[in-house]
Amino acid sequence: MALDIKSKPQFAGAYNLLANCGEAQSGERLLLCYEPSNLGYYDQKIIDDVHNCALEMGLAVTLCELGFDPYVAQLPAGLDQAMDSADLTVFLARTADQMRFFNFKVGQRYIISYALTGASLASAFGAVNYEATQRLKSVVDQAIFSAEKIDISCPAGTAFSGVINQASEGQ
Repeated sequence: MALDIKSKPQFAGAYNLLANCGEAQSGERLLLCYEPSNLGYYDQKIIDDVHNCALEMGLAVTLCELGFDPYVAQLPAGLDQAMDSADLTVFLARTADQMRFFNFKVGQRYIISYALTGASLASAFGAVNYEATQRLKSVVDQAIFSAEKIDISCPAGTAFSGVINQASEGQ
């Protein structure tokens, strides 16, 4: 179900995340894994906005609280089965950043969001159409991988340069 973003601007970023990036469709099952806001990293508004936007889009939502563990050695108990039961999994949790190295199953649709607040997700940057950002990324990747040398510097003192090993491109 298309959501009228003009009537609910607070959902612009959440809709972009779910519909444009996650390709979520009405009737699908969403597993929303979140880090509790009382841990002080993600605010409750981003969790609520993604949850409520998903419901308005007609998604069946299952919530999954993920505490923070700085040393994740394996998927938390039951998460693998929960992801298998979902059409799309969205992570609003730092633990997911570490779990991405576990090689989720081929064909699983999942998103690890690095937006931390409802305001940042609903911002103009968070609401930029996902396909447009992918096209921009492709142009930047092409420029980087075709460069003979890359120099990066900033007024605060960062300065480094190097070359891209073409054999590792895309890894």
